[in-house]
Amino acid sequence: PNGVVDSTTYDDTLTLITYGCQSTMSGDYVIGSGSGADFSDLSEFMNILGLCGISNDITLKYQDGVYAENWSITNMGSIMGNYTLTITSLSGNPDDVIVRPASGVGIALNGAENLIIENITVDAINGTYAIQFVGDCSNIRIRNNKLYARGYENSTGYAVIHQASGTPLIDNIYITNNHIEGGYYGIYLYGSNSSNYNTNIYVD
Repeated sequence: PNGVVDSTTYDDTLTLITYGCQSTMSGDYVIGSGSGADFSDLSEFMNILGLCGISNDITLKYQDGVYAENWSITNMGSIMGNYTLTITSLSGNPDDVIVRPASGVGIALNGAENLIIENITVDAINGTYAIQFVGDCSNIRIRNNKLYARGYENSTGYAVIHQASGTPLIDNIYITNNHIEGGYYGIYLYGSNSSNYNTNIYVD
């Protein structure tokens, strides 16, 4: 400072962190703690995706295991553009990948678009909802999963798939070929009113 080199560096606060990407992201990636994993968890993948960008569809394949995590998939439209993110098990067997949060929501979707969740188990028996729409979402496919919420509940605060009253609307949602068990509700999706409601919801 003042034209003189600062000899006291221990109190300096300026930090610059950079990350170099070999290329934009596309194709298949493996998540888990075993050999061959590209990322340790969904949070790490989302962070790198935000830094490096995307050039084609992406499939995340989870290694076998129980994941004591709460997944939050937020603002995917601004990151993915028109590309699709698929989250699945590496084996293709939903019994091999279990998302089991200690509390709260298993998978929270907020601003998610062009997303496929398939071939996994979400066990929210210690939480509230297996999957919850908490913001506007579109083009979501939830298929071939095993989904559990807390059983024997007489409270409306528990459901397997849930969207609360007052939540932004959702569109083009496909919920197909899932095992759904537990909760006060199996599927609870609440539109705003008779003129402002969710559209194109398919359950099979």
